[in-house]
Amino acid sequence: MYTKHGGDWAGYLAEYGRPALDFSANLSPLGMPRPVALAARRALKQSEAYPDPLCRALTGAIAAREGVPGEWVLCGGGAADLIFRLALAAKPAFGLVTAPAFGEYESALAAADLPVERYFLKPEKDFQVDEGFLSAIRPGALVFLCEPNNPTGLLTPRPLLLRALETCRARGATLVADECFLDFLPEGEALTLRPELAGGGLVILRSFTKMYAMAGLRLGYCLSAQAALLARMAEAGAPWSVSTPAQAAGLAALSLPGWPARVRRAIAPQRAYLARGLAARGCRVFPGRANYLFFKAPLPDLPARLKEQGVLIRDCSGYPGLGPGYCRAAVRPVAESRALFRAMDQVLRDAF
Repeated sequence: MYTKHGGDWAGYLAEYGRPALDFSANLSPLGMPRPVALAARRALKQSEAYPDPLCRALTGAIAAREGVPGEWVLCGGGAADLIFRLALAAKPAFGLVTAPAFGEYESALAAADLPVERYFLKPEKDFQVDEGFLSAIRPGALVFLCEPNNPTGLLTPRPLLLRALETCRARGATLVADECFLDFLPEGEALTLRPELAGGGLVILRSFTKMYAMAGLRLGYCLSAQAALLARMAEAGAPWSVSTPAQAAGLAALSLPGWPARVRRAIAPQRAYLARGLAARGCRVFPGRANYLFFKAPLPDLPARLKEQGVLIRDCSGYPGLGPGYCRAAVRPVAESRALFRAMDQVLRDAF
């Protein structure tokens, strides 16, 4: 069954016959960098041939950027593709996920016919991972932690994250650290678990989707010192999963080392403006760190009401551990946030 996500602009267009203002997809507000778009466009000339199934040039560039051996890198058609491959290849006894968290973890485990255990995060603790999570780690588990978490935007406290990794290693489990949003934090490079890879028991997920606004091109990669696991993952999905334009776009993105800092500089004031505006309209805004804000709205059906106004936000009520009124909004340019606030003001006037 298709899992509902944010960013369904096509569905909105089909239903309403007009484009929407989309806050439901967590992409860079600066859009795709011009050199990345040009590289993808040029690569169309090569697309009559099959893409490199091993992503040789891209894998080498990623390995050089991350400072790891090439055999520790596996590229895929977005992080979601790699999550499904991992569930099939790792064959864990069960999957352990926090709730709420990115839904593809559970979807992948279900597709592999694997049991799932949820560790529910508490709203009174702002949905922060706590010490109790360690006791849920048992032998044979594939343990997913999203850093920062989607949809809450929160990081696991560093000492606790390292203890979770140590616990996984001691108990014969594998930690999957999803770092797809980590580049949006100024201190992200200091927080990555990459230096811990050599000890084993760890898979790191990364993506080009968010920072480089490449959602339609589908490109991600994972890092692990368990080369045999990566080899099984490579065999667990369809061949040629990364298109020639996507590989070219990824190489171009890696040649722009200053881009993440530029995006972070743009987001900082936009994020603060969005947070203030949401709070002023009765929302409880949680203290996340990524390029989106998680909040509890004063109306349980706010996403549906805003949709009628031509504005999309992420309805998080379907996440395990959440309920009506929980929402997520991407950080967008201030002009777009003003349009969101105008729509919210209209909805609130109509409701109250």
